[in-house]
Amino acid sequence: MFKEVLYKSDYLIISHDQDNGFLYMEWLPDVLQLSEEEFKSEMMQFLEAQRKTGVRKIVVDALQAVYPLTEDIVRWIIDIITRGLVEGGVNRIAYLYPSDYHTSIGFESFIGDAYFKARDIKRKVFDDINEAIDWLTTE
Repeated sequence: MFKEVLYKSDYLIISHDQDNGFLYMEWLPDVLQLSEEEFKSEMMQFLEAQRKTGVRKIVVDALQAVYPLTEDIVRWIIDIITRGLVEGGVNRIAYLYPSDYHTSIGFESFIGDAYFKARDIKRKVFDDINEAIDWLTTE
């Protein structure tokens, strides 16, 4: 698996797996130090990488750190990032979160459940990277 690093900061690494045709977005522990505006800026780097590569599959890896999401941030993610990814042709997203995280916040509403369902975008939550990649690449 060849991963080309498209963006790297103290908070986020965005890689392109050219062999399997997906973007890999890995949040690093220092993401917890970001203001909301800085977090949005990092998210925009991800949207730009998707636009640049045109990939249709994505892995969002937040196993190391999960940024505290306010209602405003969730709304912004759905309105800006989610819509941008859909417009960019994304049709499958694997989320990597600690196993207890997605149940604690109503994860389906966070990831824009209604918006994705209306566009037939497949999404699934994992806590193991290999399972996530298998799901992205075998279906």
